[in-house]
Amino acid sequence: MIQGLLEARREPNDAEPNMRLDGTAVGKRGGKGHIEHKMIRDSKTGREYGPYRYLRYRGISRKTGKQALLSVYLGKVAPASST
Repeated sequence: MIQGLLEARREPNDAEPNMRLDGTAVGKRGGKGHIEHKMIRDSKTGREYGPYRYLRYRGISRKTGKQALLSVYLGKVAPASST
């Protein structure tokens, strides 16, 4: 019984090399993309906010089901430290 519990608790990366740390699967091709910094403009005031980091990659769009350029928000760019 203990052996079964130990096997159930093993790390997913030990068994599957194509798994991320959070347990989700990595695609067969591994994926490629680039990081893009974007400034977002407020259409009412014209003021710009950012820069924000986005991961841009080619994938299958949920909306159309076809290949498209997709993006994932990664967070705001950290300010440069002044020393």
